[in-house]
Amino acid sequence: TQDGVAHVLNSSLNKTAITQVKNDIRAGITKLLYVAPESLSKQENIDFFKSIHISFLAIDEAHCI
Repeated sequence: TQDGVAHVLNSSLNKTAITQVKNDIRAGITKLLYVAPESLSKQENIDFFKSIHISFLAIDEAHCI
């Protein structure tokens, strides 16, 4: 079993990798997720983040917001 892993969600991932990351998030496996600023502007990702529980949010590169 995994105790928790870190993932990244950005444009370098293919569809299969994105699906796996999202499945791990839903399953509670992902404990730390780095999201590139450009990924936050995609409606698909906005809808996904609205559907999950996020316990903590830190913003790096806040000048991009």
